[in-house]
Amino acid sequence: MPTGEQIAVSIAAGARELLDAERAGEGLAGLAARAGNLAALVECYLPVLVHRERANGTNWPEVAEATGISVAQARGRWTLARLARLCAPVQGTHACDAAAALDMRRHATGEGASQPARARLVEALSFLRRTSGMSLSTLQRNTALDMNDLKAVMCGERVPSWLETGLLAAALGAVPADMRHLWECAAGVEPELATMTSTTARLALRRATRGIYLAAGCPPPAVVAGTARTVSTEGVEEVLDGETPVLWTSLAAVVSALEGDVRTVHGLWRAAWGTAPQRRPATSAADPSVHPAVGSRPARRERR
Repeated sequence: MPTGEQIAVSIAAGARELLDAERAGEGLAGLAARAGNLAALVECYLPVLVHRERANGTNWPEVAEATGISVAQARGRWTLARLARLCAPVQGTHACDAAAALDMRRHATGEGASQPARARLVEALSFLRRTSGMSLSTLQRNTALDMNDLKAVMCGERVPSWLETGLLAAALGAVPADMRHLWECAAGVEPELATMTSTTARLALRRATRGIYLAAGCPPPAVVAGTARTVSTEGVEEVLDGETPVLWTSLAAVVSALEGDVRTVHGLWRAAWGTAPQRRPATSAADPSVHPAVGSRPARRERR
């Protein structure tokens, strides 16, 4: 499936080619074909944009308000089946083909990512599917993904694109944005920390922590506290809530207890809370001076 940027590039290229053909005096058949291709690209752009925003967590009422139609009309107009149907004719455009091929190669190999990071994304998706009780065939119908691609994603053989990840999360009843951190780690994509404000970094950190919690199977905070040893149940809840400043050592202890890689959230924590006044969440009776360091390996725990 082409991205919004790929389609926009193809629209710009198609418009230039149409203008050149018009000035060169190309015949009716040629101009009509070029105009038809351009119209197909334009028609495909908005559905792709809507589904991209849906994958980023935008709900249907927000889509309806932005596009000036009712919620029912938005749901009916931009179904996944219609998106696939509209985009089928534009898959052969040069710009879409080149960019999509590059995107496919990168996500198929998980270039720049570690196997544990890919495994964490699979664990989160598998947990969501188990808790939803949704069969693989139903999930395929609800997302309109190719069944072979879906199977490869669910067994860790293929890293999905962000759009695919968001669609899977939404179909399984999760907030797509909660999966963003896991997907970035699995796909080898660096978060754009330089462009984040402290507010957006705090939201990203909260979502990242939520994703790590999902990948761990959402254990009770008391269980996490028992594994972390240096943070109480209340402290774990504060870290997972993400609304108040916490010490790095407290966040790292919780992430490590959830078998997450603390290195992947350190930059987010610095952007979110590094300069904010912090208070230490309530600790357990264990020695509070013992905390995971940046780059430490997550502690293993027995699966429930």
